Amino acid sequence: MSLKETKEVIKLMCSVLQTVEKVYEDGSIGIGDLGHLMPIVKDAIPAFKDMSLIPQELKKASSEDIKELIDYTKKEFDLKNDDLEEFIEGIIEIALGFVGVFETFKTLRN
Repeated sequence: MSLKETKEVIKLMCSVLQTVEKVYEDGSIGIGDLGHLMPIVKDAIPAFKDMSLIPQELKKASSEDIKELIDYTKKEFDLKNDDLEEFIEGIIEIALGFVGVFETFKTLRN
């Protein structure tokens, strides 16, 4: 199954978090930080285009699809602060894991 729309939103979230880290790297926000916003703009366009399809994608996602999303997130997400990166990846993994639990529950009910 394709999780294209979900992956595009995950990529946007990763871009936002990575940009925030870059902007705050020097301890202040200035006009020079505008260049850091370009990846967000580039990732926002496809992420918002068909965002309404995400619930359908996740509803149909199998456990393997969820594992693929977790792996994709870990690949896309990179912060200089490895502890914070690991913490955020853990939260995302838990959230996506709940989708897998619901998918399993659906099959047990049928």
